Amino acid sequence: MSDFLARAARYQSDEREIATRLLEIALRPTVAIGIAATTPTDDPDSFRSASGALIYLGGVPFIVTNSHVIEAYRTFSAQRETQFFFADCAIDPIPRLYAESRELDLAVVIAAKLRVRSDRGRLAGVPDVQPYIPARWPPAPPQAGDAVFFAGWPEVGRSVDVAKREATFQPYGYVGATIQDVMPGKFTIQFDRERFVGISGTETPGQLQERKLSGLSGSPIFRDTSNSGGLAPELVGFVKEYSKNWDLIIATSALNLRADGRLEG
Repeated sequence: MSDFLARAARYQSDEREIATRLLEIALRPTVAIGIAATTPTDDPDSFRSASGALIYLGGVPFIVTNSHVIEAYRTFSAQRETQFFFADCAIDPIPRLYAESRELDLAVVIAAKLRVRSDRGRLAGVPDVQPYIPARWPPAPPQAGDAVFFAGWPEVGRSVDVAKREATFQPYGYVGATIQDVMPGKFTIQFDRERFVGISGTETPGQLQERKLSGLSGSPIFRDTSNSGGLAPELVGFVKEYSKNWDLIIATSALNLRADGRLEG
């Protein structure tokens, strides 16, 4: 597993195998999204990134991310020729847009006939791409105190080769998190950094305390069911934004996503 992954210390060394397994589950459907100028440039603002989830609902594959990610693509496209990448696939998400809500900050893109590479290339230890297929939908509502975990592809872990027009990402994950507050359609996750330890043992203090987490938007959040008699982890939400000042995640509830891929409201 990548040394950029972090987790909460409630998972002791004898539970490292569980934490590793949960992070693999979180990473499988979570794919980096890139928004880049078609013409190579050294301007750092010419490349933005986020995260998205590959999910099957009703037998149809969808990419679920934030509405503000799609809006960033619209803004870029109005200013310059722009490409939108989901993993290694270059697509125009607008014709594939199945549902979008700026209020919920969710966007659902049809992923049918996209040939997403399953392997992660040079990212040793990172699991292959695998869509999330829920055992039931909708999931049980998120509750304050629920143990959750997630992983995504923040910009701080990104390196860009302008000449080759290539971007490489390192993942960031958090296992052992707890839902703090639940509000209509959303919930929050408070970071508990005093208890952070690394999953591999090679993480630096700077990596564990990293607060430049832009790019996690769209990462799926799962309920930890490892202590619930073998129940499969359940998708409960998507990262909406990270507040650096408050050191917490604001998430959109998965209950906003209907069984047919449409959105509530």
